[in-house]
Amino acid sequence: MERHKSPKELENESNIEKLKAEVLEMYAKEREREREEAIENYFSQKDLKFVNEYIVFLTQLNLYLNHFPRHEKFALSSQIRNRAYEVYELMIQSRRKWHKKTSLTNLDMSLELLKMDIYLAYKLGYFDYSKECKEGIKGAKRYGILQLMLSKIGAQVGAWIKVARENENW
Repeated sequence: MERHKSPKELENESNIEKLKAEVLEMYAKEREREREEAIENYFSQKDLKFVNEYIVFLTQLNLYLNHFPRHEKFALSSQIRNRAYEVYELMIQSRRKWHKKTSLTNLDMSLELLKMDIYLAYKLGYFDYSKECKEGIKGAKRYGILQLMLSKIGAQVGAWIKVARENENW
C-alpha cells in the first residue's frame, strides 16, 4: 500500500524541484557566459586589433586600385593587391605560431615590399588616374593616406617583433 504524503512533504519536494531547476538554469547561464567571454577574449586580443586595422587599409587600397588605369589591371595593380593579401595571410599565420621568427620576418619584408610597390604606383602617376581627379592633388592625398596607414601598421609589426624577441619566441 502506497503511503500518502503530507502537504508539508509535497511542498518540500516542490521546493527541491524548483531549486534543482534554478541551479540547472544558473549553471547553463554561467556556461553560456563563460563561452561568450572566451569568444570575446579571442577576438579582442591586441594583435587582432591591428589585423582589423589592416582590413580597413585593404578596403581603402582596393578602392584606390579600382581607379588605376586599365592597362595596369593585371600588372602593378594585381601585384599590389596580391602582396597586400599575402601580408594579411602572414599576419594570421604569425598570430597562430609559437616560434614567430620566420613568420614575423616574412611579414616585415612583405610589408616593406608593399610600401615600395605603392610608392612605385604613386611615382608612375596611377593614383592620379581617375577622371574627376585634379592633377597631382588627389593622387598625393591618396598616397599619403595609404602610407600613413601602412606606417602605423608597420610600427605595430615592429612592436610585435620586439615583444617576440623579448619573450624569446624568436
